[in-house]
Amino acid sequence: MVSHIRKIISLVLFLFCLSFTSCHIARYVYWNYADVTDYKKFPADTIQASHHPHNFPRSFLQKPLYTPEKITNDEAFKNLDQFLAANKTLAFIILRNDTLIYEKYFKGYEKNSVIPSFSVSKSFISALVGIAISEGTIRDIHQPVTDYLPEMRDPGFHKVTLEDLLTMRSGIKFNEGYKNPFGEAAKFYYGLNLKRYTRKLKVIHTPGSFYEYE
Repeated sequence: MVSHIRKIISLVLFLFCLSFTSCHIARYVYWNYADVTDYKKFPADTIQASHHPHNFPRSFLQKPLYTPEKITNDEAFKNLDQFLAANKTLAFIILRNDTLIYEKYFKGYEKNSVIPSFSVSKSFISALVGIAISEGTIRDIHQPVTDYLPEMRDPGFHKVTLEDLLTMRSGIKFNEGYKNPFGEAAKFYYGLNLKRYTRKLKVIHTPGSFYEYE
């Protein structure tokens, strides 16, 4: 019993020390991998909904969608619903020509449920960049990122364009793996000093020549 208490106390002290020396590691150990409840862990601002939201028209021809054989992994999935449920999907929507042709939720989730956006936010960022260009706030996607982040004038960053970032061809060294508590993903996800981490990034490939999911 005493040994178990000592282990618990040691773990608490270890995490307490880490919170000062490297805050993201303590958070990583405590929270572990990213999941769909992460919106409860981080501070957030509320964006007020529009008083006149756009509603996509719904197709009246909605029917079960079938998955190609090459992505079913030899499982007997009769339709897309079964395939999505088996792959732990919570929400899946298909829009075609501004018409909603498929909408499905799983595991008790619905259209008003709160779910972290994760990489879906990249599509919104891309759209916002397009809006900024149309409004003249940004000249074009060929501008170097250092036009807006002059502190990133590390050798190589002046060649990284907004287009390179949007298409994930920046050439920046970044490991997307979440299993390494010392890796970039853990630092940027759980860390508090993102500016410091950003300034330590390095360009290791010619921008625009190498695609890597980031």
